[in-house]
Parts: sequence; structure tokens; C-alpha cells
Amino acid sequence: MRPRSSVVLAVLLGASLALNVVLGGMMLRRGAEPPPDPGRLQARIESLLSPADRAAFHAAMQPVAPDLAQFRRTLREQGATIKAALEQDSFDAEAQRERMAAHRQNWATFSLRFDDALSRAMAAISPEGRRRIAADMPAPPPEDSDRSRP
Repeated sequence: MRPRSSVVLAVLLGASLALNVVLGGMMLRRGAEPPPDPGRLQARIESLLSPADRAAFHAAMQPVAPDLAQFRRTLREQGATIKAALEQDSFDAEAQRERMAAHRQNWATFSLRFDDALSRAMAAISPEGRRRIAADMPAPPPEDSDRSRP
């Protein structure tokens, strides 16, 4: 029996939103750092799944692993370049804006590719597996949590 597509879509959108909130928050808090290792998130998700779901999820994620690793390397290098430019006595604001724009574009591409892979992997597992993942997701922050920031 297949789950209704609206349920699957809701689960995938929720997972994608939660991941992007976490990744975006880390980037804002720490600056131009690369995203966390997708392998860690994958391992966390796989630890929640039954052996059959774990194998299906892993098989769906494997083809994109090299691509995601390359994006992470590029993002790490770009972050180092952005930081190094800030440490220089002379500073070119326009060049820095361009470096940051390139980093942001690569971050967005990485995020889209990871979301796509994650969506396909979630579709490959059972409804029970998706429910386990949803139960493990953090609750959204309180609505007034943004007010504490300057």
C-alpha cells in the first residue's frame, strides 16, 4: 500500500525545512563555513531505521555522495578565501561581495542537491521509517526566538 502523496510531500517538506533552518542558522552564526557533513546526517537518519529501510535509504543516497563531497570542499575553500580577505590590511568590498555571492550560490546548489537526494531517499523507505525520522526531528523554535537577537 502506498502512502498518500500529500503525506509524503508533507514529511519531505518538513524534513527539508528543518534541515535548511539548521544549516542556515549554523552558517549565519559561524559565518562563511561549509555546511555540516551530509554523511553525519545520513548516519543519524540510518541509525533510526530498520535494516531494510537503512539499506534502501543508503542505496538512494550513495550516488550523490561524491557530488556533495565536492560541493563541501568548494564551500570550505571559498569560506577560507572570504576569511583571508577580511584579515588583510587592504580590503576590496566589491571583490568580497563577489566572493560571498559565489559562496551563497554554491551553498544554494549544494542545498538543492542534498534536498533532492534526501527526498528520493525518503521516498525509498517505508512509512514507518519516515515516521521514525519525523519523530526524531527537532521542534521548531518558538515564534519569539528571533526577538532576542540584536
